[in-house]
Amino acid sequence: MSPLEIAAVVASALGVWLTGRRIMLCWPIMLIASVLYGVVFWQARLYADTALQAVFATLSLL
Repeated sequence: MSPLEIAAVVASALGVWLTGRRIMLCWPIMLIASVLYGVVFWQARLYADTALQAVFATLSLL
């Protein structure tokens, strides 16, 4: 696993934990996780998964 992918996993796990605790900081953390995963998927040439992460990031902003 690359350092970028590890950062995405950590951010995602932290976001889920914060969501379970009902702490509003979960939204920006999950946005960061989506962006990081989007970059990981782009580098792996998984463009549909990249687009899905873009949808998740957009929805977290709404």
